[in-house]
Amino acid sequence: MTPVWAFMRWPGLGERQYANFDVDDEDGARAWLREAKLRIDARAWQPEREEQCEEERSRLTFGDYFPTWLE
Repeated sequence: MTPVWAFMRWPGLGERQYANFDVDDEDGARAWLREAKLRIDARAWQPEREEQCEEERSRLTFGDYFPTWLE
């Protein structure tokens, strides 16, 4: 389940978060749940889409961004 405190930070967030795993990847699914629980308990959890955006922002350099900003 999505942590209650997350709804204020990310409005419109779904009540449950999902990840897809192969049928025979029970260990991977359990690891995903364990990692999510640890991050929730540490209040460091964020939605998957936010993690992807953060990763994208960290790869963007000023040299990549600047020509777009000039337009």
